[in-house]
Amino acid sequence: MKIQYDTKEYKEEIYRLWQEAFHDSKAFADYYFQQVYADNQVLIAREDKEVLSMIHLNPYEWKWNNRTSLQLHYIVGVATEKSHRRQGYMAACMKQVLQDMAEKKEPFTYLMPANPDYYTPFQFQMWKEERRGHINPQEKSDISRIEMPIWRYSKYPVRNQQYLKRLLKEMQSEQGGIIRDESGAYAAYGVEEAEGIQKILIQQVFFENAEEQNPSYEWQCSFWNRIIEQLREQYPDYWIEWMESQPMMIRILNLEKFIELLSYSGSPKQLQLHVTDDICRDNVGNVEITLSEEGCHVKWLSDESYSLPNWNIGELTGFLLRETHLGEQVYLVEIV
Repeated sequence: MKIQYDTKEYKEEIYRLWQEAFHDSKAFADYYFQQVYADNQVLIAREDKEVLSMIHLNPYEWKWNNRTSLQLHYIVGVATEKSHRRQGYMAACMKQVLQDMAEKKEPFTYLMPANPDYYTPFQFQMWKEERRGHINPQEKSDISRIEMPIWRYSKYPVRNQQYLKRLLKEMQSEQGGIIRDESGAYAAYGVEEAEGIQKILIQQVFFENAEEQNPSYEWQCSFWNRIIEQLREQYPDYWIEWMESQPMMIRILNLEKFIELLSYSGSPKQLQLHVTDDICRDNVGNVEITLSEEGCHVKWLSDESYSLPNWNIGELTGFLLRETHLGEQVYLVEIV
């Protein structure tokens, strides 16, 4: 077995494994390999020219509070050829990509799990749970009585022209599109069928410059109403669903940089502990972690004469997510 980053010479083999694992429509798979694969990294495990396992790292630029230069990688396309599963191929690839991103000082990475149990051994923790809302076309619900999600986020992937162009192609591959508002707000939706029910799934709703402009509750409700009414007119017999959040897991790569990104409100907290991490070794050691409204940071302590509680990086991640409510601050509804 050889583990290496694809130089785009294994595209056909990677495409074959993608379809074997995920069974996407040809339209969506073609979109992905034309629009996303060209700019991402794929770590593969291969024997001769046969790709047996793979992990895709898709780059995103994030807006994080007032920062717009945070570069992160979203892990997708984790798959192993059927006859080679449970033989350590995926584990070897996962450890390699985590170590490589940690070496580049990336604070964390994230993924959307098909099954969280696959990723907890690598110290991933649940960050966001899936939440959906819906309107049944037979009920003719009064939209004003439906609780629509309201924008309260300060951390999200940047919506630049390249992002929006690719998002439109993604939605078109799912027989949908993007509905825009003169303000710059948009709703991106696809069409799907599940258990005989035809649905419109609104996968993203984004309010441009929302952090600065702070659109009112009334304005956001009005925008939602316009979107729903337009979709009802176009698809009168379809259910309309909207994605409030998708299931996402997070993995800390660089503890110091990750904690510096956190926002915290409330009385200051400080804890001392010994952190263990079998994969990203720079996270290992005795630390003093401070969470306060003035900022969050890590102080590395001497290894000598300390008898501190041991927490692995996954346990520490769970604690930090709970204390800072990070999931409530993040808008993260990416597919690929």
